[in-house]
Amino acid sequence: MLDSIRQNAQSWGVKIAFGLIIIVFVFWGVGSMDNQPSNVVAKVGKTSITVNAFAREYEQQVELVRAQFPDVTSEDLKQAGLKMRVLNQMISEVLLVQQAEKQGLEVSPAELKLRIAEIPVFNDADGNFDGERYKQVLAAQGTTPGAYEDKIRRSMLAQKMRDFITMPAAVTAEEAKAMFLYSAERRSMDYVLFAAENYLDQVKPGEEQISAFYKQNIENYKVPPRVTLQYVMITPAALADGASVSDDRIAAYYEDNKESFRQEERVHARHILVLADAGASEEKVAAAEKKINELYERIRKGADFAKVAKEASEGPSAPLGGDLGWFGRGQMVPEFEQAAFAAAAGQVTAPVRTQFGFHIIKVEEKENARIRTLDEVHDEISHRLAEEAALEKVTPTLDAALEALLAGEDLPAVAERMQLSLRDSGQFTRAQATGLLGVEPASVELIFTTPEGSVIDTPMEVEGGYMLAKVVSSKEETYRELDVVKADVVARLKQQEAMKLAADAAREAVAALKNDGSLPQSAAARVKKSEPFGRQGFIPGVGQAPDVTSAIFKAADDAWIAEAFQTPTGAVVAKRAAVLTPDETQWAQVKDRFVDAMLQSKREELYRAYMQDLLTKTKVELVNNKILE
Repeated sequence: MLDSIRQNAQSWGVKIAFGLIIIVFVFWGVGSMDNQPSNVVAKVGKTSITVNAFAREYEQQVELVRAQFPDVTSEDLKQAGLKMRVLNQMISEVLLVQQAEKQGLEVSPAELKLRIAEIPVFNDADGNFDGERYKQVLAAQGTTPGAYEDKIRRSMLAQKMRDFITMPAAVTAEEAKAMFLYSAERRSMDYVLFAAENYLDQVKPGEEQISAFYKQNIENYKVPPRVTLQYVMITPAALADGASVSDDRIAAYYEDNKESFRQEERVHARHILVLADAGASEEKVAAAEKKINELYERIRKGADFAKVAKEASEGPSAPLGGDLGWFGRGQMVPEFEQAAFAAAAGQVTAPVRTQFGFHIIKVEEKENARIRTLDEVHDEISHRLAEEAALEKVTPTLDAALEALLAGEDLPAVAERMQLSLRDSGQFTRAQATGLLGVEPASVELIFTTPEGSVIDTPMEVEGGYMLAKVVSSKEETYRELDVVKADVVARLKQQEAMKLAADAAREAVAALKNDGSLPQSAAARVKKSEPFGRQGFIPGVGQAPDVTSAIFKAADDAWIAEAFQTPTGAVVAKRAAVLTPDETQWAQVKDRFVDAMLQSKREELYRAYMQDLLTKTKVELVNNKILE
């Protein structure tokens, strides 16, 4: 059902049906309605956040997430803690509104009217606010102008309070420049890498050593419990029969809900990217600009854009010929968006500079804002209406199936007689169960404690309905025998010992440095120079090595550092080689953006500190914890 909602279903029928599923099954669980918990999720001082308000806000956030990431699952949302995030946002807004009212801040009717008039979905074809359309869109979303305007007013009031809190934040150009010079500085190093792979041949583990390593690391060779199920889904999606929905009903639904099928202006484009970020050196920027201009000339002379993108683009879309797919406004950085939406279909833009580097953009297709046609959404509507109709079948179907199972009928027989799709899960572990089946953690435990050959005697909640299952096979936890994993044990053991030998060799080189002031000849012959790197910890040719990075950036001169450093592949001895400091030209290019970024960061710090203080002074009570489960 969430899939339907994600596809912009906005009818009262869908809203009511979805509300019932959310409130009854997700938030309160299955059970007697006489045992309903409070209709309040949390209290912030004297203000209550209701279940209905939380459910609406959560639903909207789910739609926003799925609009960006269509493949996201309910388990993904759960792992991300979306419910708690939504509740925290609502608590923060209540706190801000309470403080705003104490400070005498308010949102005037004129301000509210102007804010709503700026929302594109309420505008007509000429970009002007349309009162009738405003009412239609809100009705399709299951709300009223009064409720919607109160929500917008509260949001604006919270933002005013946030602006009031962060008003003292300030950043001087000198302060920003100092931070820029610090963060954008690059260094290179001379180093000797003592790679563990060069010492593997020196490691000859004996049988006793292999056996001891296996016993010490036995948990690496654990085979967790595994279960195989036969199961049926009893959900609106599983019970829906799209063929039962007439074309007349689909057409009527379309006419009643046209606004929900509005598609905003969008562009389908490709691009070629040559990297040169805001902190890049003047030489790097010049080289990138030269390269992008050469590529642009190739395109102008008739070279195939996709082919050139595959060959030369430095962006992640290069293997796809630079294809970025469709995107709307607000999804790309401003400079890129402006160029893409200004170009005509089939046009290639001149090089465009963004914070990532230089781009050439080819607009493949463009679509103006429009309402999708009935033919385009016919199957989508059919699916929605079929699921709505199937909602009424969930409970009686579940009751009938349970009755048959309790009477001793086997699950496959019940599935065949009731025309339910019988599925085979294949073998899975506890860790895989939720993602594979979409069941709750409590149901996972039930699955793994039910004896082999038995039908699980409790319906398990899944998105929109239930699952009934039979445990076909159940395997206990075991450990793979040494004979089976010996090759892996030997490889791990050799790598471990080789890393020790590499570290010993690096320490010997450091000892020579301390004694003689120079590296041993064998090490000196293998000195390499790294590419420039920043403070983030990654060093080209060495890997992620934060200790080495820290030492190089602390080094006051170009002398060898008298310390051996562990790396992901062995050990290194290093010294500072070059210090690359950004120049005035680079600072001028990023000054405005950098000052703004620092200002935003300071405002965020002020806001967090204020809210933390406010939380310690205000009683915030979680009334209905089950809603967040």
